[in-house]
Amino acid sequence: MRRLWILLLLLVGCGEPVPLDPPERPAQVPETATWAGGLKGGSWFECTALDEPGLYDCTIYDDYSGDVEQSGVFATPNRVVLEEDIEYQVFTGYNIVLMDGMILKPTFDPWPEDSEEF
Repeated sequence: MRRLWILLLLLVGCGEPVPLDPPERPAQVPETATWAGGLKGGSWFECTALDEPGLYDCTIYDDYSGDVEQSGVFATPNRVVLEEDIEYQVFTGYNIVLMDGMILKPTFDPWPEDSEEF
């Protein structure tokens, strides 16, 4: 039984996750974009602070094709101003989740009813 527990601990790991290297940057993704993701993939993020506090003009790119997944103005909760170096975690297809747990929400409807994408 003890061996089973030791094996389980080795499989699960005991520490911080190992950061992954980003995939090769597609040609259409700007050099200023930052990659964030995991074993199943990720996204390239480029967000620029706007003049109004807590608003950011963001473009999210597919990590391999470089296609734009979403683009528009995103807002922090209560219009909190972010640090200059934003650390991204994941794009959910709707929100941008940051490493500190904060969520940037779109100020627009990312899936308008007249969209022919689906």
